[in-house]
This record gives sequence, structure tokens and C-alpha cells, in this order.
Amino acid sequence: SDGHVVEAARDGTHAVELLAHGSYDLVIADPRTDVGGEKFAETLYARWPALMRRAIFATADVRPETEKWLQGLGGRYVHKPVNARQLRAAAAELLET
Repeated sequence: SDGHVVEAARDGTHAVELLAHGSYDLVIADPRTDVGGEKFAETLYARWPALMRRAIFATADVRPETEKWLQGLGGRYVHKPVNARQLRAAAAELLET
């Protein structure tokens, strides 16, 4: 946690509930997590577009179309498996902006 308060969501729907009732500096999620038939990244983009600049999506999908999709949404992504050092560096960079 590096001194930050961390909240973990059970699933995509729970993540949306947390976002709807809280204020977050950073979101780390799997972009394809299901939220009522939509992908989490698309829900985040539609409901909290400003948070896309503060989102890190962890994905095991390395297809070019997935990278293009995430870039089109403005999301930053890392490939799974994610090492802790890589995730900390990405989070620190986003939190500095």
C-alpha cells in the first residue's frame, strides 16, 4: 500500500458501487471484469472519464486490438503477471501528475 489507503472490490459491480460512493486517486483493475454485461474499463470511461487518467488496467490479453481498445479509452495498462515493482512505478507516476 506504500502508505495509501487501499480498498479491494469483490468484483466489477462492487467496484462500481465503491466508485459511486467514494473518492479515489487511483484505480487498478482488470479492464474486462464484468459489470452487468459491460467491461469495467468501458463503465469507468462512461461514468468517471476523469479517472481514466488515474487508472491502471492489468490484462493478460496481449492482442493488438486489446491494446488499441485500451489506448482508445485513455487507459494505461500493464500485462499480467504484474510484478510489484512495475505496478508501484506505474502508480507513483500517475499519482505525481
